Amino acid sequence: MIKTAITGTWRFAVYLLMVAVFVLIGYFTSREDFLQLFVLYSAAFGLYLVLLKYADTNDLVKEGRYLGIFLRFVLLFSIPNLTDDFYRFIWDGKLLLNGINPYAFSPEQITLNNVHHTNFTNVVDTHLFNELNSKQYFSIYPPVCQFLFSGAAFLSFNNTYVNIVLLKFFIFLFEAGTILLLPKLLVQLKMPVKYQLIYTLNPLIILEL
Repeated sequence: MIKTAITGTWRFAVYLLMVAVFVLIGYFTSREDFLQLFVLYSAAFGLYLVLLKYADTNDLVKEGRYLGIFLRFVLLFSIPNLTDDFYRFIWDGKLLLNGINPYAFSPEQITLNNVHHTNFTNVVDTHLFNELNSKQYFSIYPPVCQFLFSGAAFLSFNNTYVNIVLLKFFIFLFEAGTILLLPKLLVQLKMPVKYQLIYTLNPLIILEL
């Protein structure tokens, strides 16, 4: 019965339900709301397993691939609710825009003016500083990430929400590229193309990104 539903037109109901679960997690769930998060996360994994099991044709695999891209796009405009690390990304990007090495000073040093730098006055943002969860630590993010942080900071015109969306947009582009390249890689490795859905539709990967 389930097989008939998932391979017939009713499979679109499964797709819509998957989208609805991700919308609820991404836009209407806080990390403190354990029960709601647990139920929705469990539902997402249940649907994920159903889609993996019954995606037994090339058309269904292709639909699953595009569904994975769409799920990532749906979350693009949400403010991350399961972590607050993104505030540090914004902070580091602002440092670079003002010619300050993010590896050289901790946020506490900059805000408390423990070291002298003429550009510090352009960086200090009390609200942003208060949101940081590691004020006393130096940045740990590698140079490529720092480049993207500064790019988002430059394009956002000091708007925090736009900065967040731009950072997520960069990730979305990389993810879409990965998803589109996975089938070619699996063919080269002589592995079933269906295996791409293990990554593409995985709720843990989608939500962590």
